[in-house]
Amino acid sequence: CYTFGKKALKDTDNPTASFTGQMYVLDASFNVADSQGEGFGFNLDGFKVYYSMKHKKLLMSSATQPEKEVELLPENGEISFRILVDVGSVEVFANKGEVAAAFGHWPVVKTNTVKTLVSGKKIVLNHLAIHQIESTWR
Repeated sequence: CYTFGKKALKDTDNPTASFTGQMYVLDASFNVADSQGEGFGFNLDGFKVYYSMKHKKLLMSSATQPEKEVELLPENGEISFRILVDVGSVEVFANKGEVAAAFGHWPVVKTNTVKTLVSGKKIVLNHLAIHQIESTWR
């Protein structure tokens, strides 16, 4: 399990830089009320999940899929993500299922990396955990 505690991030920070994996569950929550900037999210091996604080929208896209945009309001000043990444798919749940979306995803260049996306001078990360999972296919 890869975990990262509460921290104010700036656009040069990437707390997930040392993580690599092909199948995992990513849980994260951000304090929007105490943050200053455009937004935050993750690039999951070429699949982008990004929350725009300015527009209050969740954006999801990849090089092979058009951008999907969904309105998402903070819940008690927070935005939370649970993202399941498996071989060929990404499932995104925001704010405990308020938004749920599933995508087929085959990276153009496979890197098995997770990059934390931060746009702003202070984005407050409350919690981040990434758990490797095993395939259910035998």
